[in-house]
Amino acid sequence: MDTFELAIEDGCYHLKELGLKFDEIAQIFGISEDAAKKKRESFARKLKSKQVEVTEFDKKFWKDILQETQGNDRVTLVDDKGRFYHGRRSELERAETKDLMALFESGKEYLNTVPPIVLETLEKDKPGYNPLSPIKQLKDSLKVLEEILSKRSA
Repeated sequence: MDTFELAIEDGCYHLKELGLKFDEIAQIFGISEDAAKKKRESFARKLKSKQVEVTEFDKKFWKDILQETQGNDRVTLVDDKGRFYHGRRSELERAETKDLMALFESGKEYLNTVPPIVLETLEKDKPGYNPLSPIKQLKDSLKVLEEILSKRSA
């Protein structure tokens, strides 16, 4: 079995453990509901026979995937001292408007210190690690913040 197939089995197993129905899992992976059930069962057998093991990393990874598929995007913000923080859209939606405005302002101020050429470069998706990706994540997260704030003012 190749790594890709094992990853699908792993996903079917964990997403079911997180409470998704097989039709929802199937939709995420673009497979049939029956295939999702079989892949989950196959992974469960491998667990039982100790061919594979479940780690905390695995659980967190699939929980994050679930969050993303449900629209609870990961956001990157920066405070007024330039420190980056990561969270979720749902956390922002629960925050007070004044706090969101402060985060929005500090994020905008931070982006204003970044040379425009760097921001242009970040728009081009390049494979591999990019040490400047938090800046792009911040820029994208400010759009999420803006969306939440505009819904509140409507």
